[in-house]
Amino acid sequence: MAAREWLAILEESAFNTPVITGSQVIGTNVFYARLDGSDSFTMRPVPEMVSVPYGGGVAIDAFRVSDKTTLAGRLTTKLYQGAYASFLLSWAGVRINSGQTAPWTTTEPPGDLASCAILHAIQATTVSGTTSYVLRGYTGVKVAGYDFSISEQSQVGTLSLDLMGSTPLPAVEGGSAAAWFPSAPTDVQLPGPQGTGGGLGPYVFTHAGTGGGGTSLVLGGGGTPITRAQFQSIHISSKNALMKRHWANQFAQTLRFCGRSTTLEAQHFYNITPDDRINYETVTAMTPATFQLYASSTEAITWNFNSNSVLTSVTDQLALSDLFLQTLTLTSQYDSTVGSGYAQDYSLTLLPSTF
Repeated sequence: MAAREWLAILEESAFNTPVITGSQVIGTNVFYARLDGSDSFTMRPVPEMVSVPYGGGVAIDAFRVSDKTTLAGRLTTKLYQGAYASFLLSWAGVRINSGQTAPWTTTEPPGDLASCAILHAIQATTVSGTTSYVLRGYTGVKVAGYDFSISEQSQVGTLSLDLMGSTPLPAVEGGSAAAWFPSAPTDVQLPGPQGTGGGLGPYVFTHAGTGGGGTSLVLGGGGTPITRAQFQSIHISSKNALMKRHWANQFAQTLRFCGRSTTLEAQHFYNITPDDRINYETVTAMTPATFQLYASSTEAITWNFNSNSVLTSVTDQLALSDLFLQTLTLTSQYDSTVGSGYAQDYSLTLLPSTF
């Protein structure tokens, strides 16, 4: 069935350099996103305007100019198992290795984040009733931050990516399509199980449990591993500090990673053991500190917060007519015991490891 809206995400081998049409492989370096909600993708070019007042003794704008265009927006998607999840989280949270071969081969510097290109298609109707698509591409797109949420109430894991980009193509809506634009997806190319075959389902809340080989949420104050089994929600938030420069150009020419802050928030049953408030009040490093989504031995995601993360808040929810609950926030910190690489604050272990 023809979609009214669709989205393709492509790897870039260099900033603003999408994989070319002849080398595009769906599920390897090109992924289509299932836009299953309203406004699931919100990036649009925004001119940064400077207003000049009339100047005749009254505060009325006379004209505006803009020589700078910003690209920013959010993509919200279910987190589907398999290559789709590994690709998105690699884009969002895996820093480029010293050989510039991971998360994929790129000329962006080691320690930075890899960039992607995006094609967004929106069906539009003319006055005469003819339908066509408005195609808009965006290159040099990096992830400024992400939020992952899963809970007993929502059941399905959701990933939201805050995006920053460089250049829209065409530069003005309605212009000629870029040569790298991929074609519209078929149903089977969207993530998730399809009626025509193929695809894996999304991560659900039971994948956050300890069954089936998973390790779930493990937080140990003072070096004692303690698996938490009675939690009802998990929210992981990572904010990348991306520094942008236009360098006297309309579109951003440089978008570089300069740090990040990552937290895990869990709401669970109010327990005496472990006593998280003691660890919070004594500012005790939570070692180990990990969270895992486990669907199978080949489909899993693990966040490892190393050995220097601390609880930065512990709050109680003491409802009169419900269970007593406690919400903790774990914040990652730089861990000097982690040697080479660029994962001193936290790391991601992704299965499958390649896509």
